[in-house]
Amino acid sequence: MNRRWTALALSATITFAFLLRVWNLTSRSIWFDEAFSWTLCSEFGPLEIIRRTGEDVHPPFYYLVLWGWIRVVGDSLWAMRLLSVLFGTLTVWMASLAGKEAFRISAPGPKDEDQAQDGELVGQVFAMLVASSAFQIHWSGEVRMYALLSLLFLLTVYFGLKALNDPHASTKPLVGFTLCAALMLYTHNYGLFSFVGIGVSLFVLAWWRQRREKEFRNSRIPGRIMIAGSIAGLLFVPWLPSLMYQRSQVAENYWISPFSLTQLAIAWDGVIFPENSYGQWQKSRGEVALVITALILIALQVRARAVDVLSLMLTMIPAGLAIGISMTSSSIIAYRLFVLIHLSALLAVAQGLQKWLDPIAALALGVVLTADGLWIHSDLLSQLDLANRPGPRGAMEWLDSVRSSEESVYVLHPCVYFSMRYHAADRARITLCTPAENIVHYTGRPILRENERHDLSALTEDLNSGRRVWVVDCTGYSAGYRRPFLPEALRFKSDKKFVSPYSFEGTVSVTEYSLSNQPFLQSEDPKEAPRD
Repeated sequence: MNRRWTALALSATITFAFLLRVWNLTSRSIWFDEAFSWTLCSEFGPLEIIRRTGEDVHPPFYYLVLWGWIRVVGDSLWAMRLLSVLFGTLTVWMASLAGKEAFRISAPGPKDEDQAQDGELVGQVFAMLVASSAFQIHWSGEVRMYALLSLLFLLTVYFGLKALNDPHASTKPLVGFTLCAALMLYTHNYGLFSFVGIGVSLFVLAWWRQRREKEFRNSRIPGRIMIAGSIAGLLFVPWLPSLMYQRSQVAENYWISPFSLTQLAIAWDGVIFPENSYGQWQKSRGEVALVITALILIALQVRARAVDVLSLMLTMIPAGLAIGISMTSSSIIAYRLFVLIHLSALLAVAQGLQKWLDPIAALALGVVLTADGLWIHSDLLSQLDLANRPGPRGAMEWLDSVRSSEESVYVLHPCVYFSMRYHAADRARITLCTPAENIVHYTGRPILRENERHDLSALTEDLNSGRRVWVVDCTGYSAGYRRPFLPEALRFKSDKKFVSPYSFEGTVSVTEYSLSNQPFLQSEDPKEAPRD
């Protein structure tokens, strides 16, 4: 491909990636993690965001960016998700640049036209795979930090490789590497694993080039990369006490089950083939996907180039660290936490196509894999069945249409409480009414204000006034949740159910009660507290 066609192909890929990510952006109801982001960034200032984030399980950088974005663009669902769409689209662009720069480390010396085209091919195929990945598309449409994390990861890789490839003019790339690496660390704790992978990869390759290539013998690039990485690590030091506290919370109480090879296979299946429900086939399919991924990485090491070693280390080092921690302590294996390892694996695929096939065949197979990614994405959308899964938004819209303005809504499950608040016309009437044991760090404790949670005695005001009582619960988010006992003074009148978009959310139930003649007692009668 000449430069004109290369530029056109990349522009088309980036445009297509944006359209895929922005299409149908607000069809889904907001879910707990997104509502967590909204609550934290819309109701608290920057210093309070940092403090409260320290009580959760993530660093604060994404939340600070979202805080500023909300002040400029607003907190509509479209506006907040658009931020991730932009990050996800920029990630596709950076995939092209990082892929080309990665190829350069395997083509030392003067670059001829064929080498330049091969580098362009790796970058273009890598960008196509990222653009069409159902997994990457999904997280580019969430009010969460994963799209920003992916962008910062590829920026860190790009600047690091830029410094490695231009050792005598590498000050600016090393500054970019240091800043992007530090911001990656402050975006997600899993960034630590990929930071180690990037640092080790760059140092090993720099050391190797210094001893094998004349151009690099006096460059001192290994030491400069080590200094840049050390500075990035030092910039992260202020957060280490918070990280240790977060780690202790996870070790003490978290929603992820203990580590097993089955869990690993299912997690990797969720990366390659995102599904909206769990099934028996995920274990077997995930095992096959793991084996194929490993075989690709191993095959790349036959007559290995520097870029092949890079893809191996970028994938296996962070994966090995995560698995090692999960085997010796609390498990931290969940499919969405593999977002950076997934990018590294896609880079390996792009490199393999260039290495094993001629340019036309490599590009053709890249198009086939792109089409396959789009099919998986469309299948996921059909599984979500958004037209018939209104979730918390549908529940709140229906409630606002049938209840009077004086009637309150009592939400029993904290994981649906913040979503109901977001979609409510009058948020002051939405009350969290649940036992204290249901409030932990992964169900929203860090963003609850003092006295925001109430016990069931809060229902007595409406009972004594003769108003109807509206109680909301959900069947999902079952880890660590104990359903409260409802007063026997509540007389069941009717209920309505709203299936949520994601299967792990379950069904939101809205139940209408009135005052009975019974005394105020505690009960769990299915007729008075129906559940799915």
